Amino acid sequence: MICPQCNKQIPDDANECGYCGAQINHKEQLSQEISYRRYQRWFFYGLIFLIFLGMVAFIVYIYNQNSQNLAQLATMEDKLKSKQEELSQKKEELQQTESELSQKESQLSQKEKELKQKTEKLQEELDSKAEIKEKYQDCQLDLDEADSNIYSLLVNLGEGVSTDKLNLIPLAEANLEGADRDGDGLSDAVEKALPSDETKADTDGDGYDDKKEILGGFDPAGEGEMARDEKFINQHKGDILLQVEDDNQAWYVSKEGKRYFMGNPANAFEVMKSVQYWSQEATSTPATATSTSTATTTPVQ
Repeated sequence: MICPQCNKQIPDDANECGYCGAQINHKEQLSQEISYRRYQRWFFYGLIFLIFLGMVAFIVYIYNQNSQNLAQLATMEDKLKSKQEELSQKKEELQQTESELSQKESQLSQKEKELKQKTEKLQEELDSKAEIKEKYQDCQLDLDEADSNIYSLLVNLGEGVSTDKLNLIPLAEANLEGADRDGDGLSDAVEKALPSDETKADTDGDGYDDKKEILGGFDPAGEGEMARDEKFINQHKGDILLQVEDDNQAWYVSKEGKRYFMGNPANAFEVMKSVQYWSQEATSTPATATSTSTATTTPVQ
């Protein structure tokens, strides 16, 4: 029994509290204690129920969390599996790339060897070209010297005449080719030394081109035939005539009585050979010159 005054435990048959001396009404006290104990019991039941509900709620929460975790775990496993597959694919691609890279490195190495060989070959070609260029320059100097010798020979052997005098000798159909602006078959260099216009195929406009007229003995710049002086021709057969007017061209008069345009030194020398200038059949004057000039022109041959 509980003392209603001091709330201490006292014997059930006590009429007063041994602690505080309060009188005990057993009937009233018993009713209060029964009510109190019922209250305690219901409070305990309520507490147990609340604890039970809390546990159920906690269990449900844990279950839900576990379900979510399991779902997330399953998702993560799927993602992990997918990533593993991607990783495996990437490894294969990496291996393939490494293989291709190895092939490229091998090809690059081969290309470097080929490039090195080509570079060495090119260097050899450049060295060879440099050597050829040097020889060409030496040769050009020799040719320039030869041209100078031939020019000197022409001047020493030649005789200066006017353009009018030269026109008294028929033109030979030889050594007339070259740059020809008007296309009449006579080179510009030849026409400058003739009585014709290098810019007109038919200087006098009579319907015949300049080459046909002058080779036929007609004046390409006027009417009628070209004048011809047999005495002057016979006097200068085998001679080199230097035109002192216009472009100072050189001409050779053959034993047939025709004049050959000599032009530049190389062409002049070829003309000399083609008409047998140095042969024994020439007149006494060039025959005399043969012994002198042969030694001079030997390097050119």
